[in-house]
Amino acid sequence: MFLPRKSATPTISYHNGTFEFSCATEGVEFIPTVKCVTQPLQDGNKLTIGTTIVVTVYALKDGYIESEPAAISINMSQVGDVNGDGLVTIEDVVSLVDIILEKNK
Repeated sequence: MFLPRKSATPTISYHNGTFEFSCATEGVEFIPTVKCVTQPLQDGNKLTIGTTIVVTVYALKDGYIESEPAAISINMSQVGDVNGDGLVTIEDVVSLVDIILEKNK
């Protein structure tokens, strides 16, 4: 009886607004999902809206079992100004999501 091999769990790296996927199993297709989590943080009389982007990806290849998922979380307040307007806002999150989705079309 033939048992298919399982694709290796991919790795995710992040640099300058771009997520990059790699995998020890050659020739895989990367299947990413993107989730934005917004959490208000209150400190006395100050309220900061902190947004975190969670990118999850698994590897898929014909004849193989899909990999275990890999995930990375990026706090946008730590990343900075993605769209270059001098502010860190929800627009930066939208820009980053657009970058991720465009790269994986």
